[in-house]
Amino acid sequence: MLSAIVTSDSIDVLAEQLAAWCTMVTGGDYFNFSFYDTQRLPAIFAGLMPQQQRELAGNALSWHYMDRNGAWAELPIDCCGPEAGITASARLSEAQFARVIEDSEADEIWVRLQYGGAVWDGLPSEPHDLLGEAVPVARQCSLDDTATLRWCDKLMATVATGRHVKVAHIF
Repeated sequence: MLSAIVTSDSIDVLAEQLAAWCTMVTGGDYFNFSFYDTQRLPAIFAGLMPQQQRELAGNALSWHYMDRNGAWAELPIDCCGPEAGITASARLSEAQFARVIEDSEADEIWVRLQYGGAVWDGLPSEPHDLLGEAVPVARQCSLDDTATLRWCDKLMATVATGRHVKVAHIF
């Protein structure tokens, strides 16, 4: 969860600007907006409207972060836009909130599988990549949550044995 933000703002202004995004409002409910989690940051940022992206990034010239593979990546911020002010109340539409939740589903399934005893000897980013492909296939096939979890467990077990498969072909 390492980010390096290059900005013309002072640390106090940057802290105030980012603090406005720590708790998000959608549909009258408040939730912890995990933009600081660099595994989630790219999808969160992509799900924001351009104005919201400018408000989150503030006056940053660049925003670098460690991605799931442990490599530096960069958010595509608009550093040439109008000067950003501090957001008074960050809000997401219901559709934006659904995309943020959908992005976390592969991670949630992997945690549930690990609690059930699943192990992975490869790179830590690989289960997310595999399950990130599997979940949409399960949804397209109208699997409920229990069936999705079971299917993902079988997929991970198959891949862990060294067999190379395409997610869509395992179904």
